[in-house]
Amino acid sequence: MKDIPADFPFSETVGDIDIINEEIAGVKNLEEVKLFTPELVDQEAREIYIQACLIMNKICCSRKIKPYLHELYMVLDNLVGKLLIHPEMMIYAALQKKSDTFTFYHAVNVCVFSVFLGRITGIKKTELRELALAGIMHDIGKLDIPAEIWNKKGLLSELEYKKVKEHSLRSFFHLVNLEQVDRQSLIGILQHHERLDGSGYPHGIKEDELHLWGRILGIADVFDAYTSERVYRKAHSHYQGLEYLWQNSSRFDKRLLKTFIRNLSFFPIGSRVLLNTGESGIIMGFHKYAPHRPIVRVKKKDGIGENLLDLAENQTIFIQKLVQDA
Repeated sequence: MKDIPADFPFSETVGDIDIINEEIAGVKNLEEVKLFTPELVDQEAREIYIQACLIMNKICCSRKIKPYLHELYMVLDNLVGKLLIHPEMMIYAALQKKSDTFTFYHAVNVCVFSVFLGRITGIKKTELRELALAGIMHDIGKLDIPAEIWNKKGLLSELEYKKVKEHSLRSFFHLVNLEQVDRQSLIGILQHHERLDGSGYPHGIKEDELHLWGRILGIADVFDAYTSERVYRKAHSHYQGLEYLWQNSSRFDKRLLKTFIRNLSFFPIGSRVLLNTGESGIIMGFHKYAPHRPIVRVKKKDGIGENLLDLAENQTIFIQKLVQDA
């Protein structure tokens, strides 16, 4: 195994591989394994997700927030409640989306991922509601920027990029005069593109100047943007999204980032996965320091026998997606 840097995520829990459990260890053929189904989202989570999308569509189409704020808070209460009881169901609902349609999907997903991370880090339920609002409204300022800029397939001009960077400030101004909106929500919205190393915008703040909610929203926003389809590229898998975040970890709060990666790297033992090589395999075990790079059992290319593939030692190979049983 390769040497692990001292600052690698989860370095405090580095240990042996979580060995294959007995049930799976005794299986001789991949086809014998009962598969985990990632698409299994319960009806309640699905309905909450759709309701959140619909209310965001109303807000974006009307370009008005205040008339829909009460209805929005009711939906967010349901969303937070579901994330507190069955977080995996809301996460699966969010991960199913791949289109970069701002009007609802990205907004709802950032909301889900932000509350998911906030919940794990110990934010109180009453505050999670306000974090949810910040997540779902963080990009509302995009409505003020011409659609042709967002939909441009080529590189943005300097002037266009400057316009794009106005959106977090514009989002802030859309909400600042609404008395129901909490101050922390406003700060999170304003700071969701700020980075710990000072490389972000609109103000280039860094380290202790960056509010907790700005840090949370920043991670959620980048993760969902990277795993969403854009006009100029296809969507990356959510596993690639986790790796991208870690490769850019100097820009984010490492404690929050480690927590996010650790808790979003769910590969139940026995899950069937599709690799970027086109091979399919079964999850057999994990490294505690890198749960998003598990041990996968794949068939040999000649079709005779199987290999254990350690993704922690094969950095060019990654998981594209979890797949269903045929």
